[in-house]
Amino acid sequence: MEFLKVLWNNLRKGPVTEPFPFGEAEAPERFRGKVVIDPGLCVGCGTCVHVCVADAIRLSPHRDGGGFDITVWRNACCLCGQCRHYCPTKAISLVNDWHTAHRAERKYAFIERASVHYQKCENCGAHMRFLPGAVLKKIYADHPEVSVERVSRLCPECRRIDVAVAEERACHIDFIERLAAKEQACPIDFPQQQARKGLACLLPRHEENPQ
Repeated sequence: MEFLKVLWNNLRKGPVTEPFPFGEAEAPERFRGKVVIDPGLCVGCGTCVHVCVADAIRLSPHRDGGGFDITVWRNACCLCGQCRHYCPTKAISLVNDWHTAHRAERKYAFIERASVHYQKCENCGAHMRFLPGAVLKKIYADHPEVSVERVSRLCPECRRIDVAVAEERACHIDFIERLAAKEQACPIDFPQQQARKGLACLLPRHEENPQ
């Protein structure tokens, strides 16, 4: 009759397992579940694509060249967390949502996709990848003379010129030297005095050597 005691105790205490599917099943806070992408932090560097052991991540450029889509195929993802670990801007996270069961006909729709649009350079209008403020602050942490808020709106080429002028070393930039060889002025509008001081190599030859 010992089993009746065990049965009675079990009925009195209730179930000790999760009530799912008749109730919510809690997952640990650090559980590696679904991959989530923050398009506001993604810069399209492709590190996640390179380190994904399951080949579950794709970067697809937009046809108009104005951005890209980043797609995670949940059917292929093995939830290893390598993408999150190596993402330089922390744009990828793994939430503790483990509900990934789905019907076979939904396998091509069961994805995580984010669309990232390029910004336009404030100076030259070229498409450029967005860099989060935290990343720029880290890059220019040792350069207090550089305005992070300004360079965040410039493409890499214009940014190099802007930073070089701020550091008074503009004549040592390859891009500026190429412009000087073509007798073109710097595309960034600087005060005339500063331009003559930091961008002498860009002045047209007839101004540098008046006849």
